[in-house]
Amino acid sequence: MLPRPILIIYLLLFSFSAFSQSNQLPDLLKKWHRLQVADKNRSDTATVNLLNAISFSYFQSAPDKALFYGKKAFNMAVAIESPSGQSKALANISRAYYVKGAYDLSLNAIQRSYEISYQHKDDAGKSNALNGIGLIYLAQDNMQPALEKFQAAAAINKVLNDQDKLAANYINIGICYDELKQPDKAIPPLNKGLQICRQVNKHNLIALATNRLGLIYHGKKDYPKAIQYYKEVIGNKTYQDDWENSFAYTGLANTYYQLGDYKKAIINGEKGLKLGKKVAAKWDIDRSLEILHQSYFALGDHKTAYTYLKQEKIYSDSLFNESKENEINGLHLKQQQSENRELIKRSQLDQQRIRLNYLTILIISMIVVFLAVISLIVYRNNLAKNKLNNKLATLNHTKDQLFSVIGHDLRSPFASILQTLELIRSNDLSKEEIALIMDRFFEKLTATSAMLDNLLLWVNGQKKGISARLIQLDLSLVIEQLLNLLNLLALEKKIAIQHTVPDNAMITADPDHIRIIFQNLIGNAIKFTPENGLIDIFYEVSAVQVIIHIKDSGVGIPMYKQQQLFNVAGQEISSYGTNNEKGIGIGLLLVKKFADENNALLKIVSEEGLGTEFIVVFRR
Repeated sequence: MLPRPILIIYLLLFSFSAFSQSNQLPDLLKKWHRLQVADKNRSDTATVNLLNAISFSYFQSAPDKALFYGKKAFNMAVAIESPSGQSKALANISRAYYVKGAYDLSLNAIQRSYEISYQHKDDAGKSNALNGIGLIYLAQDNMQPALEKFQAAAAINKVLNDQDKLAANYINIGICYDELKQPDKAIPPLNKGLQICRQVNKHNLIALATNRLGLIYHGKKDYPKAIQYYKEVIGNKTYQDDWENSFAYTGLANTYYQLGDYKKAIINGEKGLKLGKKVAAKWDIDRSLEILHQSYFALGDHKTAYTYLKQEKIYSDSLFNESKENEINGLHLKQQQSENRELIKRSQLDQQRIRLNYLTILIISMIVVFLAVISLIVYRNNLAKNKLNNKLATLNHTKDQLFSVIGHDLRSPFASILQTLELIRSNDLSKEEIALIMDRFFEKLTATSAMLDNLLLWVNGQKKGISARLIQLDLSLVIEQLLNLLNLLALEKKIAIQHTVPDNAMITADPDHIRIIFQNLIGNAIKFTPENGLIDIFYEVSAVQVIIHIKDSGVGIPMYKQQQLFNVAGQEISSYGTNNEKGIGIGLLLVKKFADENNALLKIVSEEGLGTEFIVVFRR
């Protein structure tokens, strides 16, 4: 059996168990057997609670049975995923191991109970577990950590406003301070615990705390106060307990002995011994026998003193053996604690390594992201730079082409116009010569004007870009309007233009763009077709597209120039017509740009010396 103070302290913790004391063990066992008969495999919260109640009822009288039912409750709680059931079962297992003196196993179970309660934010379970851990430390005379656990439990119960458990915490704190030889610090928490116990009518704890105060004042040599507290326990008509009364009578006997009143010491010692034997409290019996033999010896009754001394020796040897057993268990506990500390250190090191790895990964990830962002910015800047460089190169090429056109192609027509005007001003020409020159002058001016219009359109398109204003229009009607303007040029070269008008040549396009496209294509056909030649304009019409063909019987286009037609302007592509008409190659660049803008497909079929056919495909 455990020493009386330790067992009472432990009972103090569990006197407020969640299981009602009105549920007597026989009733609980009957209920369990009925459930077994009805359904052996039943697993639910109610069954877990019943098993825990049975385990709790057994822990003091039959700790092995308490272990059996506690483990059964724990396994079932795990199966149905009940954290509360697991925590309570582990607390019961801890109690049973504690009573058996297996403090290392008791500590292990109650620590697991605390971990489950902590994980599931069960504050009540946490406070119970902390108190249990504190009591195990207390049993091993490890007072400081025990005190810390009791204080932590008290802090939780204060928040929960659980007065019953808070009273137990305060009393345990007071006992710790007393065992630490700090009686002045022990008295306030004991008084706090007493005050709460009186409010909630916890009479057993009132007796326990009052006896402890008597013991403290005896140690302070304040014997009158010690007597007052001991007599308060004995004289309490509301609550009487043989165990507490045994402690109080023995305390009175010891106090009277210190005061030299040996007769009163013997009277109270005999009463304490009788009650101690009644409840089999070895620690109280040993104390009573020691005081009795000392008191009789002081009175000179050496024979009776010797009788009590022999009895005291028997009990003290028994307590000594139990103490040694507890020391062995304590060594197991210390070993377990040492292993736990080592595991905690390893866990902390592992956590530090994990945090370091996480930090390293985070830093590397940030560096990678930073480099990726920098790379993306550099890549985009390079794209923008390349785009600007390409645009600049295009503009430079446009500038070069423009200066080439101005320098070589436009200067000649304007020089010819100036020479013609000089001849007219000289008055050296006849009327017939002037009329002929004026006809040629008109042709030259018309061609130069068209050339300049194309040049301006091309330069403007290079500068601002081209956008189409798409509408429904009749392509054959646009061609007819252009032919009315271009027929004069064709007639001068005696070129026949045949235009076959279809029934429906409606397309979706920009009318201005269409005029420029076909003004250039038909103009080129006239330019490169010799006298008495033929230009045939005809269509292929379907439900989804209109295809127009402009076929001439001209000189054709060399293959090397066909590859440059829509990409290059200026001297390298320009050529003279069959009547030495001058061109700059810009017209076909405009044709290509406007065709693309109007979603038209442009094709060319040409063979040198046999003529050229331009094919343009439009959507409806």
